[in-house]
Amino acid sequence: MTSVLDVGGIAVAMQGLPGCYTFQCIQLNEICAMYLKESGNGHLVEVMVLPQLFDPYHATVEGCSHYGEERQDPEAFNKRLLEFPSGEALPACWLDPHYRDHELKR
Repeated sequence: MTSVLDVGGIAVAMQGLPGCYTFQCIQLNEICAMYLKESGNGHLVEVMVLPQLFDPYHATVEGCSHYGEERQDPEAFNKRLLEFPSGEALPACWLDPHYRDHELKR
């Protein structure tokens, strides 16, 4: 299932199964990024490589910490230590490649 939304001039393609979608931002001449929060200290992290975020086989994502006056250099952040700015956890399908294994009939 694929849906495309227009969010403030950014085309967002949602693809996946009900309850777990991956997102692809398309904006001309600009790079899309997503902001998450470090669960331990509450600092914002700008995720620079979105496919790493959505891929459950990547344990880390490349991002820049937004803490202090200057933008920090990119570094690797453990996805399990990140959450949405609202405090909501990341979807299991972004973290665990086996999140639906229990549904397999043997």
